[in-house]
This record gives sequence, structure tokens and C-alpha cells, in this order.
Amino acid sequence: MNNISYILKKIDTLPVKERVIALQQNDFPAVRNILLCMFDENMQWLIPEGNPPYKPSKFDNPGFLFKNIRKFNYFVKGATPIPNKAKREAMFIELLETVDAEEAELIIAAKDKKSPYKNITKKLVQEAFPGLLPT
Repeated sequence: MNNISYILKKIDTLPVKERVIALQQNDFPAVRNILLCMFDENMQWLIPEGNPPYKPSKFDNPGFLFKNIRKFNYFVKGATPIPNKAKREAMFIELLETVDAEEAELIIAAKDKKSPYKNITKKLVQEAFPGLLPT
């Protein structure tokens, strides 16, 4: 299984008309979750903006984020956050250190409401998945 950053990076390079189809063909809950993190203005992270002090993984962990995307609930307001701020931030760093290095960068960008891919935009996501994002 490819990782989420690989999928989105590949979609980012496609011609305009093929991007929507490619996103729809990769309609996995983990991909949708990352897109929500990037573009849903109502989703509030309980992790400070910017890069936390973490050591990027030296291992290739394809699919790890697919299996662990549910951990995002610990870091988002309104889900099931960990009340202890220090523990929550330590768990976030642990997640970043266990996923593939590119996926860690993707998580940080999504947390900060940024798309690391020039052609993966809110408009594209709305076209591919109507109703996913609040209007």
C-alpha cells in the first residue's frame, strides 16, 4: 500500500482534468481525513502551529498513517483529545517520528491548514468530494 503523501504527490502532477478523477479513485478514509485537516476551517488542532521538535523517521513506513489516522482525534478540538497538553504534544511528536518522513511533513502542513501540493486545493477537493468540506 502506498502512503498518503505518495498518492497526493502523484495527483498533484496530473493534468487538471485528471486530478478530480484521481482523487475519487483514491477515496480512502485516511485520504479524506488529511484533506479535511488541510481545508476544513472548522477543524481546530490542539497542537501549536509550526514544526515541533521531532526526529524524522529514517525508515520507510508505507501505510503506517493509513492505519493510524484515527490518532488525529487525540489532537483535534471536539473529538477525544487528551486533556494533558504535554502528553498530547508528546504523542503528536511520537506519531511524527513513526510515520514516513514525507508523511510527517504532510501531517504538519495539514495541521497548519496548508497544502504542501500546489495543485491540491480546496476547490479541487470540493469538486471531487461534494459535501466533504463545509461551504
